[in-house]
Amino acid sequence: MLQSSTFKVGRYTCTLTATDNGALTMKWKPEWPLFLSRDEKATYRKGRDALLKKFDDDPTITSRRQAE
Repeated sequence: MLQSSTFKVGRYTCTLTATDNGALTMKWKPEWPLFLSRDEKATYRKGRDALLKKFDDDPTITSRRQAE
């Protein structure tokens, strides 16, 4: 099951995609930021954590840590 989340980080848009095998990809628009302010970093972490929480909330997804 593919999970994806798109959210604004300052003037950028970040799309994070996570797959069942644990791969996490990140795409930024209009380009990859060279620097994020403290507030932008907090916004990014909030969006990232929201996506990762989807895995915690879905009992059909087993993380690698749980499988070991």
